[in-house]
Amino acid sequence: MKKAGLFALIWICFFPSLWTLDVSADELIRPPQWCSTEDYIQIEGSKAYQGACWEELQAMRNAAVEGEAVSTQDALQLVEGYDGGLSFELGLIAFQSACNAQDAGQTSWESHLQEAEEHFRTVAEGEPAGEAQRLAWLWYARCGLLSEDPDGAAFQEGMARLAAYPDFQARTAVVCASMDGRVPADKLELLDAPVILLDGQPLVLSRDSWPEVVENRTMLPIRSLAESIGCWVEWDGGAQTVTIRRAGDVLTFTMGSDTALLGGLELPLETAPYVRDSRTFLPARAFLETMEQSVEWVQGPNVISVTENRALVGESVAIEDWVLALAPFNDDEYLPDWDFSVLGGGPRSAEYAQFCRDFMSFDQTLATRRASVINSCQNAYKNCLNYLAREKEEKEELSVYFRANIIENMGQACLLAQVAYGAGYFTYSEVLYYCQDLVELFRTSFQSWADVQEAYLYSASLFKEDGYIIIGGEWIGDELVGGIRLNTYEFRSEKLANAIEARPDIYRDTLFEEEFVRIEAPLKNLSLPFDTFTTLISGDKVPIFQAPDGETSVAVERMDDTQVLRIYVVNATSQATMVHSYLECLESHGFSLNEEVSSIKYEDIMEVGGYEVSADMAARGMNYLMEKPSIIAGSRICVRILAPFPLDDTTEGIEVRIYWTE
Repeated sequence: MKKAGLFALIWICFFPSLWTLDVSADELIRPPQWCSTEDYIQIEGSKAYQGACWEELQAMRNAAVEGEAVSTQDALQLVEGYDGGLSFELGLIAFQSACNAQDAGQTSWESHLQEAEEHFRTVAEGEPAGEAQRLAWLWYARCGLLSEDPDGAAFQEGMARLAAYPDFQARTAVVCASMDGRVPADKLELLDAPVILLDGQPLVLSRDSWPEVVENRTMLPIRSLAESIGCWVEWDGGAQTVTIRRAGDVLTFTMGSDTALLGGLELPLETAPYVRDSRTFLPARAFLETMEQSVEWVQGPNVISVTENRALVGESVAIEDWVLALAPFNDDEYLPDWDFSVLGGGPRSAEYAQFCRDFMSFDQTLATRRASVINSCQNAYKNCLNYLAREKEEKEELSVYFRANIIENMGQACLLAQVAYGAGYFTYSEVLYYCQDLVELFRTSFQSWADVQEAYLYSASLFKEDGYIIIGGEWIGDELVGGIRLNTYEFRSEKLANAIEARPDIYRDTLFEEEFVRIEAPLKNLSLPFDTFTTLISGDKVPIFQAPDGETSVAVERMDDTQVLRIYVVNATSQATMVHSYLECLESHGFSLNEEVSSIKYEDIMEVGGYEVSADMAARGMNYLMEKPSIIAGSRICVRILAPFPLDDTTEGIEVRIYWTE
C-alpha cells in the first residue's frame, strides 16, 4: 500500500501536465457564466476544445465576463474549415459582447449581435438534426428578439425552427437571464407571434400581416401565403371581393359574407372574411383546404403547419417518386437552382413560383399554360408509343437510340409538369394524374436504372470529345449569343449524379417491380377554367368555356336574334370530365337539367348539323339541355351542350348554344 501511495505521489509531481489536462477536460463541460447548463452543449469532435484554440476561447470568455465587447470574426481562423463547436462558442461570446456594448452605450452592440446570429445559424445549418441544432436555433431566436428589427424576422424564423421540437414554450425558453430588462416592450409581443410553417419552412411575415384568432378561428392575411403556394390574388375594392386563382380553381371571398364561391359553387364559412388596416383576412381552413392543403396547428394556436394534402390521392403517392426520378432525364436548359429531391424543384415561395412562371413564358394566360402542359404530357406519351413500335420494326443496333428518345420524352414531360406545379398551373394531384400514363409505360419498358442511364447517355457518348451545349445563352435572331459551353456527356452525367445523390432512395431497382396504383381524375380537374358571358338579350350571366390554347379563338356567331354559338377545341380524353364539371357549374348558377331532352341521340345531332361522324366519335357523343328563368319576364334561358363537335378532319370540340324560349 505504501509503495502504491508513493508511486502516485511521484506520478503527480513529475507529470503535472497530465494533471492539468484532466482539469481542462473537466472545464470543457462548463458553460460560460451567462449561459445555463441546459442551454449549453459540447459538440463532439470539435477542435475548439483543444490546445491554443481553447486557451483563446477561454481568454475571450473571461473578457466578456469582465464586461468587454469582444469581436469574434477573426477567431474563426483558430481552426481550419467549419467547426460546429467553435461557431457555437463564438456565438455565445458575441451574444454577451452585444449585451456588454449595449450597457456601455456603444453603438456597435448591434454588429456584435449580428455576429452572434451568423455563428448560431452556421451551427444550426451545419450540424445534423439534434440537440446542437436545437440550441443553435434557440440562441438565434434570442438574438432576433434583442435586435432592432421591428418585425423580428430572425426571431420568427428561429421560433419556427424550434416549433419542430416537442414541448417548446416561447416565454419560458427564449428569455434567459442575460436578457432580463433588455427586451423592448414592443418586442415582448413577438413572444406570442403566430408562426406559419410552409412545408416545414418558416414563412416570415411583417407584424401587420400576422394571423389573428377570431372566435377561436384563425384568420390569415392572405396574400403572402397564397402567393407562396402558387396563387394569384386579385382584390376588387368596389365589390369588396378577393379572388384567388390556382391551377383550375377560382375561389372568391366577399368581405362580411359567410359564403365563398368555388367555380360558382357556394362554400359556407364559419367566420366571414374582413379587411383591417388595408389587409384582407380570410378563414385559414376554408382557404387552405380548398386549395388542397393540409392544415395542422402545432404547439397550440401559435404555429400553423401547411403542407400539400397528399392523402387526396390515396395510395398513389408512389407516382411522385417516379416523377421525381424521371425529371433529370431531359435535355432542357440548365436549371442551376433545381432541387431534384423536392417535387417542383424547390421550396414553395412567391419568388420560386415567379421563377417557374418565367421559365414557362409567363406572358401567356393561366388557361393557356395549363392546356399546353397537359398536351405536352399526352404528346410525350404518344411519342413514346411510336418509338416503341418503331423499335420493334428497326434493326437491333438502333434499339438504344429509340430508347434514349423514349427516356428524354418522359423526362421532359415529368420536368415540365413539376415546373407547372411550382408555377401554380398544376395542383399536386394533377401532376400525378397527367404523368401516370408515362410512368406506367416507362416502368414496363425498362428493368433497372442502370439500363435507363446507359440508354440516356448513349447519344451523348457518341460525341464525348467534341459534343457540347450552350447554357444560359440568349437568342438574338437566329444566333445564340453568350452563355456557357458545356460538354454534353459531362453535363448529362453530372445532372444524373446530382439527382441520385439528392434522392438515392427512389433510384432503386425494386421500384420497377412494386405495385402501380393509378389515380382517378382529380375531383376539381377543370381542363378549362370558367368565365362568365353576359347574354345579348336578357343580360343574364352564363358560365362559358375558355379557349384552351393561344391559337384557337373563341368563336361567337349570331345565328339569329335569340341564339349564339360558341365552339372550343378540346382534348378528347378530357371531354367527359369537362362537360360534367360544366354541368355542375351551370347548376350552381340556377340552371336545372331537363331530363326529357337531355339524351338526344348523337346521330340525330349530327344529322341536324350535316356532319359525317366516325363510329368512335359517335360512341363518345353527349347532349345535355339546361334551363332556368331569365330576368326577362316570360322567357327562359337554355344552354345546350353537344360533344364532341367535329371542327375539321383532325380536331374535335364542344358546341355550346345559348338561346331563349317564350
